Amino acid sequence: MVYSRQVDDRKLSFGISGRLYKSNVLLYDHQTESLWSQLMSKAVSGPLAGRQLKQIQSELVSWKHWAEKHPRTLVLSTQTGYSRNYDIDPYKDYYHIGQLMFPVGRVRHDLSVKEHVLGISLNGQSKAYALSRVEAKRRDNQ
Repeated sequence: MVYSRQVDDRKLSFGISGRLYKSNVLLYDHQTESLWSQLMSKAVSGPLAGRQLKQIQSELVSWKHWAEKHPRTLVLSTQTGYSRNYDIDPYKDYYHIGQLMFPVGRVRHDLSVKEHVLGISLNGQSKAYALSRVEAKRRDNQ
């Protein structure tokens, strides 16, 4: 999910809080230290609690595909001053186990707990479609 940094008349910058809500990382803004839920698109605690983030349309593409379409794109340096290998995903193993590390409350039983979904929100209504089913339907229609 991608959000605008603009909230009311402020432009915020965000970081990773290290805290989870329903097994999803909460963000925090550097300006007020409010905690923000990516799932609910809003601040859940702090001075900005209840304020909404505006979602921005986005797409997930490979770097190769992006660079071909946008050759002048600049990329942040991995020279951060910290000794960390940014080529290694620290959650790689977690993605492949069939369970969650922390409980999340009510869950759908027609999908596995880590099923990749296509989420669509329209006119205040949201729905999730299993990507595996979308891809299978696309193949069937070719």
